[in-house]
Amino acid sequence: MRIFIFLALLLSGTLSRAQNILESTRQALDSVELLQMQNKTQEAIESLKNTIYRTNSADDLAYLYAYQSGLYVSRDSLLMGKKLLDLSFEAAEKAKNNTSKAVAYRAKAYLNYHLNLPDDVVKDALTGLQYLEGNNTDLTTKYYLNYLLYSTYSRWGDEEKMEKYILKCKKYAIEARDINLQVNVNNGMSSMYLARYRETRKKKLLDSTFQYLRKSFELQQSNPKEVSGDTFVITCINIANFYLEWSSEPMEVRKEKAFYYLKFAEDKLEKDEASSEKWINVLGIKSGFAKKEGNVGLAEQYLLQGLTLLMNDKGNYFKLEYRVNKELAAIALKRNDLKSALNYQERAEELLKKSFDEQQLLNAQKLEIQFETEKKD
Repeated sequence: MRIFIFLALLLSGTLSRAQNILESTRQALDSVELLQMQNKTQEAIESLKNTIYRTNSADDLAYLYAYQSGLYVSRDSLLMGKKLLDLSFEAAEKAKNNTSKAVAYRAKAYLNYHLNLPDDVVKDALTGLQYLEGNNTDLTTKYYLNYLLYSTYSRWGDEEKMEKYILKCKKYAIEARDINLQVNVNNGMSSMYLARYRETRKKKLLDSTFQYLRKSFELQQSNPKEVSGDTFVITCINIANFYLEWSSEPMEVRKEKAFYYLKFAEDKLEKDEASSEKWINVLGIKSGFAKKEGNVGLAEQYLLQGLTLLMNDKGNYFKLEYRVNKELAAIALKRNDLKSALNYQERAEELLKKSFDEQQLLNAQKLEIQFETEKKD
């Protein structure tokens, strides 16, 4: 089971650095940022609703609806995200400032990223950047638009464009003095160098992969209140996985260092300051070390612990549960426990069907959005 992860955290950070919105709206967006950093998405949505009810400013509403749209899209509520996106554009058309139009296009690009429409992501992100040309009053939106371009070209494997846009992200994250975005950029750079190493096997690229992860970790340690729980947990998981997969140190040393970083991730997860599915990554890495040491029983225990934590959460994680059960089936076969292997395999097939049904519901939302968009066009 492959553990190394890099997530495009497109909703961490704040939009409130824009200078064309009311002070009350800026304060509300700062509050929403804090809630997001604490993994309190529903509270963030409610806070935005309350702020929307209290303002009639078109510029402010363009921001508020755009950000609310992104929160719903991140939870796979695509239809609600599209409805709020339309409201953002309606407000942006009446807005006085181009930054409000740019943030509406950021939300549109983000939705299209989830709809798997990469050409539209590029088109919308570039349009948003045109509205911000020569304007540095909203560096955070510039960051997000470039990050969407980076993420899209990552899917296409275009290394030249990936580097171009992640370096622009780095520039705007530093200029905005946003530590959370700087950490996320370092994670992105690490991911880019790892992809290059897998192709070329040049050791210096692997060294760069680790150095950028270390930079992320050190930034968090220096600024613990300015980095979201999810971003920090991802950094710790990726460092731990580096020791599992790529380090050339003795196994005992690799394990000790990996578990050191995993402890930081576990602390955040235990406080519900990061999303629960990351438990699988934490315990998957521990399971990986147990397998390398030949202790398949312990490897199985770690994965079962991860499954228990997932199932105790309110969300649906059918894909993750499927992967874990497939891994458990493989471990059971190594132990020559055919009965357990069969049970895990049967459970995996049940989860695969649930995952397929869930994907069909998501696809239905996507088709409805595309149909309505084409009809409107």
